[in-house]
Formats: sequence, C-alpha cells, structure tokens
Amino acid sequence: MRTFSAILRPRARLIGAAGLAGVLVLGFASCRTLPDPQTLPPVAPTPSEGVSEPVEVEAPLDPELDESRLEVLRVTERPTDLVVRVGLQTDRSRVDFECCGPLSVGWEGKEYLEGTRLTARADPRRATAPVFHLQVAALRDGEQARATVERLSGLTGFGGSTLLDAESGLHKVRVGPFAVRAEAEAAKRTLSQHGVDGAWVLTEGGDLEDPAIEVRSGGHALRVPGRWLAITGSPEAGIRVAGTRYRGRILLFLNDRGSLNVIDELSIEQYLRGVVPKELGPDLYPQLEALKAQTVAARTYTVRNLGEFSSEGFDICATPRCQVYGGMEVEHPLTDRAIQETVGEVLLWSDEPIDALYSATCGGHTEDVGTVFPLKRDEVYLKGVPCLEHGRSRLRGMAPPEDYPVVLLHRELRLKGDAPEILGARLAGLRRLAGLSSDTVEGLHDRSRSAIERYWQALGGEVTELPFGADSERLDETLEDEFLWRVALEIGAFHHATATFAASDGEELAVRLSSGTDLRLPLDARVVVARRDDGGLESDELVLAPGDTLEVIRRGGHWVAVVQDVPRPRVQFDRVSRWNQWQRFRTDLQLRDSVAEQVPGFQFASFEPLERGVSGRVGRLKLTGVDGREEILEGLAVRWALDLPDTRFTARRSRPAGKGPGWLFSGQGWGHGVGMCQIGAYGMAQRGNPYRSILSHYYAGATLGRVSAVVRRVQQQAR
Repeated sequence: MRTFSAILRPRARLIGAAGLAGVLVLGFASCRTLPDPQTLPPVAPTPSEGVSEPVEVEAPLDPELDESRLEVLRVTERPTDLVVRVGLQTDRSRVDFECCGPLSVGWEGKEYLEGTRLTARADPRRATAPVFHLQVAALRDGEQARATVERLSGLTGFGGSTLLDAESGLHKVRVGPFAVRAEAEAAKRTLSQHGVDGAWVLTEGGDLEDPAIEVRSGGHALRVPGRWLAITGSPEAGIRVAGTRYRGRILLFLNDRGSLNVIDELSIEQYLRGVVPKELGPDLYPQLEALKAQTVAARTYTVRNLGEFSSEGFDICATPRCQVYGGMEVEHPLTDRAIQETVGEVLLWSDEPIDALYSATCGGHTEDVGTVFPLKRDEVYLKGVPCLEHGRSRLRGMAPPEDYPVVLLHRELRLKGDAPEILGARLAGLRRLAGLSSDTVEGLHDRSRSAIERYWQALGGEVTELPFGADSERLDETLEDEFLWRVALEIGAFHHATATFAASDGEELAVRLSSGTDLRLPLDARVVVARRDDGGLESDELVLAPGDTLEVIRRGGHWVAVVQDVPRPRVQFDRVSRWNQWQRFRTDLQLRDSVAEQVPGFQFASFEPLERGVSGRVGRLKLTGVDGREEILEGLAVRWALDLPDTRFTARRSRPAGKGPGWLFSGQGWGHGVGMCQIGAYGMAQRGNPYRSILSHYYAGATLGRVSAVVRRVQQQAR
C-alpha cells in the first residue's frame, strides 16, 4: 500500500490554498528592551508547508493614508530599495556634525560646502509676528493626547493641537495659538481654574517669509535659501548625530515653527538593519526564524506608514511611538541575515500592507486590536490568539499506521479486510457520508480508466490528478483507496486542512484554519493522533503549544485525525519572560499623579474596569474623582494612567508596611499585547516553526507580497 502522506493534499483546490495565515507595530506597538531569556538549546527549523513563495502583488497603500501627502516615491536602483525618511530630532535651533570623515552639504544636485566639522542653524525671516501656545502635557498615547485637546477645548473654548516630538516619542498637548503673550497668560489662569496646573507659555515664529538654513565649516559661513539641506558622508563611516552613527544621508528640514528637524534618509533594507536588533535583540534571542518574522513585521509597518509625518519632513519616527531605530551602532550579522533572506517581503491583506502591530510579551494570549486601539479598524488579522507563553496541552488518541486515511475510510464505510464491495458501492457509501443522494456508478465495477475519468470529471476534478500509471487502462486495486480518499475530500465526506493549534481540554480541540477561521470541535472517541518527524509518522501523545502547525481531518462535527507537523520539542519553553507575571503597588497619591498626567485637572479617587477583551485586558476603565466627576479611559490610555506594564491585570486594595494606602496590581504581559508576541515568536522558532508559520499564527489570513508592488502602485498614481 502506498504511503498516504503525499496524498493528503492532492490538489490545492480540494482543500483550499493554505496561504500565509497569518504580524509591528505599533501606534505604541513596538516593544521596549526585552527581558533576558533562559538559556535554551536551539532547534533546527523545519520546512514550512502550504505557504507559497512571495509573489509581487499589485498592492495599493493603506486607504486611510492621504497619498497626496507623499512626494513621488523615492527609490534607488531596485524597487525593494524604497527610500525612507526617519525623524531623529525635531525643533533644533542648531545641529553640529563633528564626525566621521569628510562631509558635504548640498541639495538637489548642488554642493554648497565641505568639511569635517559642520554646524547648521535655522535662519528664517518672519512674515508675521511670533505666536504663543500653552503646553499642557506630553503624553505617550496619541489618541489620548487628541482627546485631551478636545476636552480642554470644550471646557475653555480655546483651540488646541498635538505635536509629536520625534526624539522622545511624546505627543505634546498645546492650547492656542494666541496672538499676544497676555492672552496666553490669561488662558493659563483659566486652565488653572479648571484644575489644570503646570502649563507654560511657548513662543513660536509666525509664518516664514524667507526660509533659509545657515551652515558653517571652519571660517566659512553660508546662508542657503529654502527649507532643505542634505549632509552626505562616507557610506562606510556613516554620519554621527547626537553620538549615534547613521547610514544614508542626513537631511535638515526647516519646519513651520522656524526650527530644524533632523532626518535620516536611507533605503528600507538599510533602515531595517538598525531596527530589527533594537526590537528583538539577536544576542539575547538568537533564533533566525523569529528574527525573520520580526523583520517582515517591521518592514510591513514601515511601508504602511510611509508619509505619516510628511508635514514634518519625515515618514516615520525612531522611537517606540513608531519603531525603535538605533542606526549603525546596533547592526548585527544574524539580523542582517534575517533581512537578506526576507528582502522585500511584506504582509498584505486584500493586497494592502497590514497594520503589523507587535509587542514584547503577551502573557499567554494576544488581544483583539479594538480593545487596545479603539480608533483602529477591527482588522480580522489582529484578533487575539493563545500564545506559546500560555503553556502546553497534551493530546492522546489512537496510534496511526502510515496510511491512516485508509483507516478512516474503512472505519466510516464499515469495510473490513478484503471486503467484497465493488468500487461503485464504496463511492455510493461516500456520497451517503457526505449527505448526498446516490448517483449512477455504472461501468466502475471493472475500474476502467474511461469510466473513472468520466466520474471524476463530473465532480469537477482534473484527470491529471488521478492515480493511474502512464499506460494503465484500469485503476490498480492498490490505488483504489487513494482514489476514494480524493473523492471523499472533493465531495465533503471528510475535510482536511492545515491549521495552527490554539487550545485543548482533552475533549475539544480549538484551532485556527489557514483561512483565518477559528474552529472548535469535539474530538472523536477514536481520534487518530500522530507527529510527523524526519519524514515519517510517529505514534505518540502530542505535546501541543499555541501556534504549532497541525494537519486536521474532520468528519461531520468531530475531529477524527490530528497530525502535528512540529518536531518533538527538544526545548522547554514555558513562561521564559520575566514579564509573564508581574506585580506593581501604587499608592493613591502615585495614582493621582499618573492620572493627572493623562487627564490634566482630574483629581483621582478610585477606578473601576468596565470592559475586558478576549485576553482579559482592560479595554474601558472608569475613573472617579474626589469631586464625584467621572472619566472613561479606553485602550492604551488605561495603561498610561495607571502606570502599568500591561492592561491584563487584576487589582485589590492594599497597604504595605511603611507605605500609604493604595492598590496592588497583579498582571501579565509587557506592552499592548496586539499582533505578534515577540517572546512567543522566539519560543515558536525554538520549537522548529519557520517564520511564515510564526507570522501565520499571529496575523491569521495575511499573505506575503513584495515591497516592489507597493512602489509600482504609488509611482503609477504619481504619474
């Protein structure tokens, strides 16, 4: 009897194409410095099955992106060398360049100055008098910052705005503008009456009449008209800004406030060399497949967010607000390899780059995007899933022979040994199993090639898929079971799929199919379980972790076979992150201060969680003030207001010795918990999962495409 491992997926059409079922960040999606892992032996990765090679898809940009903000897309020699502008600093009156080697100053083909030490200053001429703003707060959450502006405007009638500081990643909350300082001072007193103290007056230039940047080198000084200048150095040495060396060229942009923004302009692949090591350190987490998953997520985030800060002259910031970027100083051979082996790959949904959020550790389960980012769309690929940190499940069942589909066929058709039923009777039995009426099976009793081809074509099958020899005119009896299995899948008597494991209690099994569908069904009392290892099937109890790749077969409403594609675990990955469990004590006074930073003027007294997401994270929180006033916080604002590592927590009143009364928070996870869990990706890589399987677990339904597709799309629109 032929081995059936090769015929479980006879045609993509029979079982559905198992595309990448799938990632950074962020909003605040990127994670901070990751905790040290336990020292664990590596596991060799296994090939990914069912995921096609990346294809160049004509992928439009995010429909929410205002493409008119983008200049004609910047590319170098190859479409994958998309040029990215990274904001390093904002609002500098002066920038010094003192390293490394000869530097030249120019713009648009003109060279103005050369030297090894350069100084640049903003030197605009004003068309109008300065204006005044009140800065009220600097918040980590952009949505909360905008909500604060709206609330203050409603209280006072003053206008307001938010401004991202590229270096710190904080969103400045500003009230104004005001034409004269006296108006700003009066507004400050009005805010104080509403409980908002600590605001200060900022003086900013009016409209720019004659924008220019002054540059000096040695005894030479030059005033260059316009808003842009480029500093170019040696590709090997890079250019040093505030102690860090960067590839590409450094751009100086004179912003509307009359000060300089410092920007690194370089190709996306060079940019990733300074991102991936900061987001998932290769020395601490030396698993290539995890680093490749991180690379694809970071590249996707970059492409999706091109032009987000175009009014400030750059595409993306260099802080956790976007993705942490460390320049040349952090580059590493292992992450360079991950970038090279995934060059140009991005994740797509409906041919568009996905919102590739990720965080450090999810504490066992990721969260639905709407719970943490209420203003984002409820993307299908950003649904919460169990993570490897959740632990492992054991599954027992029947030990299978190599040809276990035959066991399932004979069991359901009630055939024993050399049963006398002819092929036509077996086919009729399969149709009954599928809930179909009997059909005419005349001519099949002798297994003639012509009769079988007619039958197969009537089902919609392709003749080339039939198990015949080149010159055979009859179906060999030894191939009959293979033909029957193909028919069983075609008509729905059995359903076979590739899936990732989610959870099991020994009686039910929950998986996510490659299509992105979540399915939970009871296990058949005689379920066949096996592990595919080193090319063969091994009969054993399965040890399953969330994200493991499975082949599942269901009959009716039960799972009848479960085959694990992950090799036998040779590592013990379970809760390796020290942030999987944490406790924080906050006194009432500390909470008053942290809440007041997020909700200026609010005097905190107590809180109450109102809604929790699928992972247990708090999605909505009610704050109550000393005056009885109530405030509702949503998403990440909950985390910042309570000053906690994550929003997956419980809390109880406590008063430790030597401290005032307060709250003891017990929680799990570090970050926002949406999208890919970096610690979970590392653990999955240790178990032998390739990067595509990792991505498919955390971004179910996303597919792999190429940056070049996005480049072509934007270039065509620009023309």
